[in-house]
Amino acid sequence: MRILIINLAHEKQRMKFQTAQMKRLGLDFERLPALTVDDIGEPDLTWRAAQWERPMRKTEVACLYSHQRAWQMVAEGNEPVLILEDDALLSSKTPEILASLQQQTQANHVTLEIRGRKKILGHETIKLTNDTVLSRLYQDRTGAGAYVIWPDAATILLNRSHKTAGLADAIIAGCYHISSWQVEPAAAMQLDQCDHYGIKSPLVTRSTIGVNSSDKPAAAGFIQLLNFKRRRLVSQLRMGLRQLSSLARARRRFVAIEIRDYQHHIASDN
Repeated sequence: MRILIINLAHEKQRMKFQTAQMKRLGLDFERLPALTVDDIGEPDLTWRAAQWERPMRKTEVACLYSHQRAWQMVAEGNEPVLILEDDALLSSKTPEILASLQQQTQANHVTLEIRGRKKILGHETIKLTNDTVLSRLYQDRTGAGAYVIWPDAATILLNRSHKTAGLADAIIAGCYHISSWQVEPAAAMQLDQCDHYGIKSPLVTRSTIGVNSSDKPAAAGFIQLLNFKRRRLVSQLRMGLRQLSSLARARRRFVAIEIRDYQHHIASDN
């Protein structure tokens, strides 16, 4: 399966970590240069920053644009693609999971990721490998660090993201027109989640979003604040309706994880 790793040019340590991880797993990949604030015009940054449920940082807008670039590449092809952010830690089972996903026809979006929060997962599952299944994902909240996307879903996400703004993971989680599934046990986590799951992180990372004081969103006016609250309310209502509509076929729970699937990689880095 084709793999795209989104990486900022100055994040050389992250790229070094990913190169070693991919070699260890026997996976080929392509580095997708992440867009920076300087790559995007100020008018577009300003407009986008004011179109979500809260003021967005310019770096958050740039992150969305980086995922849009990846979605465009997927939409132009004819096969699923694994999209990774450069701080994604993968499980030892990832190669066989990707090989099985290559043959999947029921899903057009699959998240490998876990992030310490409950998700609404369906009772319906699909056997993926001898050790993993796909669980129908009705509602996620956060995480765009490791997911497989098919061309039709990438096109839908592109169209949605051109009409509205938001964090990349919010765009994905709020798109109910794609068939989303969750790998269980989870096959990926971002490095900032290692401590939460009792795993020694192979690399100390710092978020590239909001590290500069100049990146703080501009103060919103009264009308803008009302629009932010309105969008937030609409989003919460949509999620509430989504949960109600899936009561008979799903429940809100934590995603399963096997810690030993990650210890192999940590040991290899020591």
